[in-house]
Amino acid sequence: MSSMDAGKLQDLIQLYRDMFVNCPDVCTVQFPEEGRRGVTTENQPFTDQLFQDHCEGRVTILLRAVSPTLEAKWMAIILRTTVVSEVQAILKKARALGLPHPLLEYPGRRGFRMFWFFSSPVSAKEARALGAAVTERHEVLPNESTAFDFIAGPLGVEPASGERSVFLGDNFEEVADSRNLLQKAELVEINKYLHLFQPCRQRQAQMFQPPVSEGTLRPCLELALRNGASGFVHETGHLICVELRRLHCSKTQAAGVLACWNLRCKPRLSRDELGLVLNGAYSGTMYAYGCSPEGHLRRVLDCLGERCPLYVREEIRRESGVNCHDRASEGKGTANNAAEETDKESQLAEDGV
Repeated sequence: MSSMDAGKLQDLIQLYRDMFVNCPDVCTVQFPEEGRRGVTTENQPFTDQLFQDHCEGRVTILLRAVSPTLEAKWMAIILRTTVVSEVQAILKKARALGLPHPLLEYPGRRGFRMFWFFSSPVSAKEARALGAAVTERHEVLPNESTAFDFIAGPLGVEPASGERSVFLGDNFEEVADSRNLLQKAELVEINKYLHLFQPCRQRQAQMFQPPVSEGTLRPCLELALRNGASGFVHETGHLICVELRRLHCSKTQAAGVLACWNLRCKPRLSRDELGLVLNGAYSGTMYAYGCSPEGHLRRVLDCLGERCPLYVREEIRRESGVNCHDRASEGKGTANNAAEETDKESQLAEDGV
């Protein structure tokens, strides 16, 4: 990288920023810890120097697959295999669907990654659906839980193996001129592939499924995880931990997520406060908050409205005259929550409602 002409290096950095970086203001960066195995993680804006440090192996940039508005510049398929025939099968399927040839990368460890870039940012749902049309066997980014879909940026150095990430040509040969390869990448016009996605009527029928699908993070909590909190910090942290527990994340995993989220909060919670939030969510019977307008979730977090499938489901239920209150199957709340609901009912009774 140091031997590259300054003008070409600047072009490469700009191409990388435009094509790969969904969140230029906040990039998650890993620093190797000296004298021990492990990394330290912090958030930084994407800069020219950060990119060069990434390419030289001094840090590792973790790219988010979606922006804060849940849009994606690219779709990636992760193949954790070195079997060339499997890679070729994916390429053949993509050609059959009319997709352009992807950018093929060897990430520095076992396997390959394929990237398709969109002519303009598309919704995470559309990007995910396009990937599902190409393969059902391999991991697709963006994934269902967009709060966790980080990917080590291309052109870095894999910390465990020490091998460099490189782009590959049609015959799996290393391509030295990354700048030229990115400039020639053919972009995907998403409107040409909408016929591959589920028809609107099928999606509407799915609105009547249970309010939260197993393994799916609520969109409002995805945004809370990415953006932090400037108010209701304790309450937001509790909701995040409750959701992570519902998604079968271990308490240790939740502690790591909560610590990263806390870096974006104003004010930040102390270590003891984080422990209280974590222990409160992971003790006793597991609880899942519902999406009713009077519920705790809606009081603390900003509702995404029609961008959230849960909101749309509730609206459809209201129009159909179906009871929209939180279901009993979502679990029983804490004693305080139960007391609050009892107080509300008593007040309504006194008012003659």
